[in-house]
Amino acid sequence: MECVETNKMKGTGQYKDKSLHTNLILQMVLTATIALLFVPTTYVVYKLALDYGWKTYRKVGAHITVQKMYFTVSCFSLILKIDSFFEGLIMIFYALLQMGDGGVMPWIPGAMALLCLFGLFLARKAVSDENHWIMILFIIIQVSFIGVDGWMLYVQTYDTDPWYIILFYGATSLFMAVITLAYSIKCEMNFGKGLKPFVHWSLFGTKRPITSISTDQTLPLDDGDTDYTNYTVDNDLQQAILKQNRSSTNTYPTV
Repeated sequence: MECVETNKMKGTGQYKDKSLHTNLILQMVLTATIALLFVPTTYVVYKLALDYGWKTYRKVGAHITVQKMYFTVSCFSLILKIDSFFEGLIMIFYALLQMGDGGVMPWIPGAMALLCLFGLFLARKAVSDENHWIMILFIIIQVSFIGVDGWMLYVQTYDTDPWYIILFYGATSLFMAVITLAYSIKCEMNFGKGLKPFVHWSLFGTKRPITSISTDQTLPLDDGDTDYTNYTVDNDLQQAILKQNRSSTNTYPTV
């Protein structure tokens, strides 16, 4: 997209900056580098996906309903991390554009950026505590973001000189906001159905080793929060069996 944008600028008489050619070369090099990194990244993601089922079983047991709810929360957690780029940064970008162009009310996207970042923490807290009111507040923030993003996208779109990057970035942000809304509602519908003991999150959480088969601690949601110190296959298998034995005594409703 950057290469297309730069070529468009070079083809018009409005921009006579000689640095555009240098920018185009750098953008082409960056695009080629990203394309090369795509191959090993895809391989790593594939290997991690193969191990996902076992990690889920080790954390929540063999109950299919709980595994499905855990998968939904895992997807929601990943979406929230992506939203920090597609929601927070785009509002900062809009605020800078409004300030540079002398636009009206540049403080609106600036305030929305802070509100979106705060909302991402609220969403994680809502899922961890299974708090309906916090989740509803997060949903309201998402709806507000969709409104502000749509308004700013309309303001910054010019028929005579469209800026492709803004169109793509803004449209993708709207799409991600809709996906976030769908998953937040889906997670809220699963509140109170037995997943809470298996989901842990705190802003300043500490790593929790899983080296003892006698521990009763609940495991955190993110794999990055878990320290696999002194990890062995035997300990891991024994802990999974004990966790399954404990969870088998509970009755989970079906959905």
